[in-house]
Amino acid sequence: MVLCFGLVRAQGDCKETKATIEVLQASQNDDKALVKINFHDQNSLSFQVSLVGPKGFFKDNIQEKEIKGLKEGTYTLVLTPIHEKDNFCMKHFEFTIKN
Repeated sequence: MVLCFGLVRAQGDCKETKATIEVLQASQNDDKALVKINFHDQNSLSFQVSLVGPKGFFKDNIQEKEIKGLKEGTYTLVLTPIHEKDNFCMKHFEFTIKN
């Protein structure tokens, strides 16, 4: 049985998503970290931002450009274009936080 919940266009003809991330330790006395998202000259409102992490961690529709309170583990940050007319490519970042 095959289930299909959505179709995604091939990404060969899309515009590059220029976003980058920076992962920082929150403070020396804190075991949590934060990730900063920089969209450079692209509009952050053109993307839906989601974060998937360890032990079932999932955060969707992220509006902040800083995501705080991240515990140890491996995370995937996904940037999905909202409007097809913008023609941006989907982009993801995988990062690991270690104490």
